[in-house]
Amino acid sequence: MLGDDLAKVELTADPLEALRRLCESFRRFVLANPVLAEVMFSRPFADFDPTVDDNKAGAKVSRSFVQHARAAVEAGRLAGDPADIAHVFFAFVEGLAAAESAQRLGGSRQSVERRWRLGLDALIDGFSARPGAARRSPR
Repeated sequence: MLGDDLAKVELTADPLEALRRLCESFRRFVLANPVLAEVMFSRPFADFDPTVDDNKAGAKVSRSFVQHARAAVEAGRLAGDPADIAHVFFAFVEGLAAAESAQRLGGSRQSVERRWRLGLDALIDGFSARPGAARRSPR
């Protein structure tokens, strides 16, 4: 389900905006499916042995992040290995979405949105070929 949602996020002329939309899609999925997300990402079952289909589903999610990171690198907007960038973005949005789902990211919608924006801006800026370019105007 998550892989299907992420696959719908199209690459656009602005690869950083597309990467932000990918992160937002992941966030929406976690918030809409908190129990499923917890099971998917916390690995609560020590004896769980993923099936071939489980691994394919995980690869589909990973592929979306790598595809978007690669587009940003190829456009000269981010610098680094696309697979490394994709893993960092995935870990970042997974953690922030889990914190938001557990209501540990702030007491108001405004503070939660601000923290997401700050985090994504900092992450993009850290990988940016032009530091400072990630900043977006406050909403």
